[in-house]
Order: sequence, then structure tokens, then C-alpha cells
Amino acid sequence: MKNKNIAGSSDEFRSIQIHPSRLCNLSCLHCYSSSSPKERGALDVALLSNALSDAAGEGFNYVNISGGEPLLYQSLDTLLRHAKDNDYKTAITTNGMLLDERRLEMLDSIIDLIAVSLDGVPDSHNRMRNSEIAFDKMSSNLDHLRHSKIPFGFIFTLTQYNLHELDWVIDFAIEQGATLLQIHPLADIGFASKQLIDEFPDRTESAYAYMYSGTMSQKLKGKLIIQFDYEENRVRSFHAT
Repeated sequence: MKNKNIAGSSDEFRSIQIHPSRLCNLSCLHCYSSSSPKERGALDVALLSNALSDAAGEGFNYVNISGGEPLLYQSLDTLLRHAKDNDYKTAITTNGMLLDERRLEMLDSIIDLIAVSLDGVPDSHNRMRNSEIAFDKMSSNLDHLRHSKIPFGFIFTLTQYNLHELDWVIDFAIEQGATLLQIHPLADIGFASKQLIDEFPDRTESAYAYMYSGTMSQKLKGKLIIQFDYEENRVRSFHAT
């Protein structure tokens, strides 16, 4: 399938999403995998490495590691290094609270993109993250992230009620030096199916968001890549139980 790579050029790739663990330092209201600090299960790195090797033989060439919080997966560096050895482009999706200098040094040379979750203005972000310190802790690490020279972007979860915060999110992403903003509509799965049942964006809200993101993408061409995830991508996933 055609899509944009991390540099923004049109490129052909086939993507794998891996959730090696559901252990997380947060219990976010919208977590699609129902991850939390209470979870302990994790997939063996040898199993995942073998799966990546097999998938590479089938033409897969891009892998994103999420979770749970991937920075809590003890074998993350081993898994990413194996992916690079098999010519994958690599990415992780993180809440950003653990992106300290030590972890960024570990990721250097084995990661192509870091995607940081951002759920609107600070109060909205903290509400969705179910933590009063989530935004401050995440944003305090962005300076380390910029200095690491690792390309990064933000993922914004669209709800029925936060489209008006998208301007702030775009400005924040540009100010912080992000290369990518991914807009992902809230899905009726995981914790959201019980905790945010009235906040799923309807077709009208999604349509407005889609059109606005397209307009801003053209306006900000060369400054920020904006992607809107409305249709399901064909992604092969491996989940920890």
C-alpha cells in the first residue's frame, strides 16, 4: 500500500504492529489494549524476532512497537536491533513520560521514528491519561528528544469534543520540532468502550476533522506532515496476553 514514510516521501511499505507487553505506567481512559501498571504478561523476544524474520521474507518492512508502554519492555533494544538487521524501518509509540537521556541513548541508531501521544491541551491530555502529571512529564522530556536528533511526531486521539483543540496541537507540534502529526479517531475498544462511551467521534465530526487536516496539511507543507487515520490499514499484529 502507498503511504508516507518518515521523511515524508511517497514510498511503498508493509507494516507490522507489535504489542510485546500490556505493562504501562499509566491507565489511560482511551487505551485500546487496556494496558495499565497492573499488567505483567509479555511476549518472549525470541518469538517476536522470529516473527519479524518470517514477515521480512513476506515483504514486510516497517514495524511499530507499542503496548503498553514499549519503554517498559525489557528486551526492546534487542527487538529493535533485530528489526534493523532485517532491514525494517522502526518506530515506537510512547506516552513520552519515560523518554529520558539514558533511554534515548539506547534507542539511537535502532529507531527511525518516535511517536509521542498528545491528547490536546494540558488539562485534556491529563484527563485522558488519567494522571495530573502526564503532560508536564512528557513535555519536559521533549528537549532531550530534540537533542537526540531522532525524528519524532505526535499522535492525537480525536473525540467527539476535542476538534477545537487541534489548532493548539498543531502549533505545539511545530514549536517542539515534530515532523509528523497523526490524527487517530477514538476507537470503541479497550478501556474506551466502558469509560468514554459518549465520546466516539460521529461521521460528521470525523468528516470535519478529515477536511481540516487536509487543509492544514497543504498549508503546512514542508513544516509538518499531517496524517488522518480514518480507514483501517492492513496491519498484522502480535499481542501480549
